[in-house]
Amino acid sequence: MSTAEGALQQQIEHLYANHHGWLRGWLRRRLGNSFDAADLAHDTFLRLLVSGRAPTPEQSRAHLTQIAKAWWWTCTAAASSRPPISMP
Repeated sequence: MSTAEGALQQQIEHLYANHHGWLRGWLRRRLGNSFDAADLAHDTFLRLLVSGRAPTPEQSRAHLTQIAKAWWWTCTAAASSRPPISMP
Protein backbone atom coordinates (compact mmCIF):
# COMPACT_ATOMS: atom_id res chain seq x y z
CA MET A 1 0.00 0.00 0.00
CA SER A 2 1.40 3.36 -0.98
CA THR A 3 1.66 6.30 1.36
CA ALA A 4 -1.19 8.08 -0.45
CA GLU A 5 -3.45 5.01 -0.16
CA GLY A 6 -2.64 4.69 3.53
CA ALA A 7 -3.43 8.36 4.10
CA LEU A 8 -6.75 8.00 2.25
CA GLN A 9 -7.64 4.94 4.30
CA GLN A 10 -6.93 6.84 7.52
CA GLN A 11 -9.04 9.79 6.36
CA ILE A 12 -11.98 7.56 5.53
CA GLU A 13 -11.64 5.62 8.79
CA HIS A 14 -11.71 8.93 10.66
CA LEU A 15 -14.68 10.11 8.61
CA TYR A 16 -16.54 6.86 9.29
CA ALA A 17 -15.84 6.98 13.03
CA ASN A 18 -17.00 10.59 13.30
CA HIS A 19 -19.93 10.70 10.89
CA HIS A 20 -21.42 7.24 10.26
CA GLY A 21 -23.83 7.43 13.20
CA TRP A 22 -24.88 10.93 12.23
CA LEU A 23 -25.46 9.92 8.58
CA ARG A 24 -27.46 6.83 9.57
CA GLY A 25 -29.67 8.94 11.86
CA TRP A 26 -30.13 11.61 9.21
CA LEU A 27 -31.16 8.98 6.67
CA ARG A 28 -33.45 7.22 9.17
CA ARG A 29 -35.36 10.45 9.76
CA ARG A 30 -35.77 11.03 6.04
CA LEU A 31 -36.52 7.46 4.97
CA GLY A 32 -38.56 6.47 8.02
CA ASN A 33 -36.87 3.07 8.08
CA SER A 34 -33.75 2.19 10.04
CA PHE A 35 -32.88 -0.82 7.86
CA ASP A 36 -32.86 1.18 4.61
CA ALA A 37 -30.97 3.96 6.39
CA ALA A 38 -28.27 1.54 7.53
CA ASP A 39 -27.96 0.08 4.02
CA LEU A 40 -27.75 3.51 2.39
CA ALA A 41 -25.21 4.77 4.94
CA HIS A 42 -23.05 1.70 4.26
CA ASP A 43 -23.36 2.17 0.50
CA THR A 44 -22.46 5.85 0.86
CA PHE A 45 -19.16 5.05 2.58
CA LEU A 46 -18.46 2.27 0.10
CA ARG A 47 -18.92 4.68 -2.81
CA LEU A 48 -16.65 7.18 -1.06
CA LEU A 49 -13.98 4.51 -0.59
CA VAL A 50 -14.20 3.42 -4.24
CA SER A 51 -13.95 7.03 -5.44
CA GLY A 52 -10.46 7.31 -3.97
CA ARG A 53 -11.15 10.80 -2.60
CA ALA A 54 -12.01 12.05 0.85
CA PRO A 55 -13.67 15.40 1.54
CA THR A 56 -12.05 18.10 3.62
CA PRO A 57 -13.08 17.95 7.29
CA GLU A 58 -15.27 21.06 6.97
CA GLN A 59 -17.12 19.55 4.00
CA SER A 60 -17.55 16.03 5.41
CA ARG A 61 -21.28 16.02 6.16
CA ALA A 62 -22.21 17.99 3.04
CA HIS A 63 -20.21 15.56 0.92
CA LEU A 64 -21.74 12.49 2.59
CA THR A 65 -25.29 13.80 2.19
CA GLN A 66 -24.63 14.59 -1.47
CA ILE A 67 -23.42 11.03 -2.12
CA ALA A 68 -26.32 9.52 -0.14
CA LYS A 69 -28.95 11.61 -1.95
CA ALA A 70 -27.52 10.76 -5.38
CA TRP A 71 -27.31 7.06 -4.57
CA TRP A 72 -30.86 7.02 -3.15
CA TRP A 73 -32.11 8.76 -6.29
CA THR A 74 -30.30 6.25 -8.51
CA CYS A 75 -31.74 3.30 -6.58
CA THR A 76 -35.25 4.77 -6.57
CA ALA A 77 -35.17 5.51 -10.30
CA ALA A 78 -33.88 2.03 -11.08
CA ALA A 79 -36.59 0.42 -8.95
CA SER A 80 -39.37 2.47 -10.55
CA SER A 81 -38.24 1.51 -14.07
CA ARG A 82 -38.50 -2.21 -13.33
CA PRO A 83 -41.71 -3.96 -14.35
CA PRO A 84 -43.88 -5.09 -11.46
CA ILE A 85 -43.59 -8.72 -10.40
CA SER A 86 -46.81 -10.62 -10.87
CA MET A 87 -47.60 -13.31 -8.38
CA PRO A 88 -49.65 -16.37 -9.43
